[in-house]
Amino acid sequence: MFSFSKRLFLRNSLLLTSSLLLTSLPKSVIGQNTLTFQDPEGKYTLELPPNWKAVSYQDGAGRDRVDIIYRDRAFGLLKVTQESLSGSTLEAFIQSDIDQNLRFRPGYVYNNAEKFVGSGLIGQLLQFDFTTGGQPKKGRNYYLKADGSLWVLRFTGNRDVFSPLRHESDAIARSFKLIK
Repeated sequence: MFSFSKRLFLRNSLLLTSSLLLTSLPKSVIGQNTLTFQDPEGKYTLELPPNWKAVSYQDGAGRDRVDIIYRDRAFGLLKVTQESLSGSTLEAFIQSDIDQNLRFRPGYVYNNAEKFVGSGLIGQLLQFDFTTGGQPKKGRNYYLKADGSLWVLRFTGNRDVFSPLRHESDAIARSFKLIK
């Protein structure tokens, strides 16, 4: 019915078309499904992928707080804080954060620190493991320097769920923009 060369041409055309669709699909899907979150105090914005949402509440002192969660707070949680470098370097601040806070978490295991760049902001990413209530957790802190201040995006979540979401936490951190 079909000659060998026609079958080969059809097969190659189908493979090429399929690969083009697969490579272009994630970009368009991610771009269409993101939600722009603006800090209630008007300090910054973030692009949130699907399954991430902002939850507002008041803490024990009556201050308004926002947590960004992935499906459920246990699966993935993001807290954004503004810190002061107060004359120290970024590396010194991160080491201080490890020494004064992180290393006291049960089962704390340092994974690595690496340079991180996003939306014109430079900083570092610190990854670590720990446990809460006997459950293995993963933590990723993005330390971003901006306009003389330091912004820390603290992600935590169940290790099994949150570990494979590195691309999403990276995308959220890269989308961090200060509102001027």
